Amino acid sequence: MNMQVYGSFTQQVIIDPISVIEKLIAREIGDGSWVFKENDKYYRGFEVGYGGHTWDDSEEISEELYNYITSLKIVLNHLKENDK
Repeated sequence: MNMQVYGSFTQQVIIDPISVIEKLIAREIGDGSWVFKENDKYYRGFEVGYGGHTWDDSEEISEELYNYITSLKIVLNHLKENDK
């Protein structure tokens, strides 16, 4: 006869808020990308490469995504400044 036992446990974990914010940004716009506003439009900038050459390119994004990313970057900069 087998008996099933269910339980739960609590364990403290350490989460680096800087890493979390960086991953949120990367998830939305990609690693190494950035956002900018130009002529009342919002863009995601990124680097493109072919062979030994690279150049910057961009694609239009929503104002909502732009605001989200810039807000995360403000928080990220604040965390980094206070982490020293």
